[in-house]
Amino acid sequence: MSGLVNWALANPSENLNLLNNAVESNKLTAPAALSETNPLVEWISSFVAYKNGEAVNIGKTSSNPDTHLYAHYLRYCKDYGLRPLLYNVFSDSFLQQANILLSPDIYKRKTRLGTVIQNIILSNTIILETIDTSPSVSPDEEFEDFVN
Repeated sequence: MSGLVNWALANPSENLNLLNNAVESNKLTAPAALSETNPLVEWISSFVAYKNGEAVNIGKTSSNPDTHLYAHYLRYCKDYGLRPLLYNVFSDSFLQQANILLSPDIYKRKTRLGTVIQNIILSNTIILETIDTSPSVSPDEEFEDFVN
């Protein structure tokens, strides 16, 4: 650690700019790299969405995979030949990743029906990002911009 401090102090402004650029670069590439190497991240990105006021039960191994997070995740791992996280690691790992990928408003709470993750929905079909294909300007306006 002292080597890093000495390096940073040797030329403070230039070295801090280098560190800043590295941090910004990692912010942009980290989610994409994670989804390619971490099945939990890929599963969350594909089947879980943020929705304020909704909640999904974590469940357990034998729960209904159509309505419970852990059972759905296990089915996903089985279908794709992936090694799933153990039950006792799943909810904390899920919460950590969901807060990064979806929203910091996602949290775990206990109810009389079991432990739920608040502010998410679970989909049994892959969630695709919607792309707005409607033109933002009319063709005439676009032509005028091109000519001028």
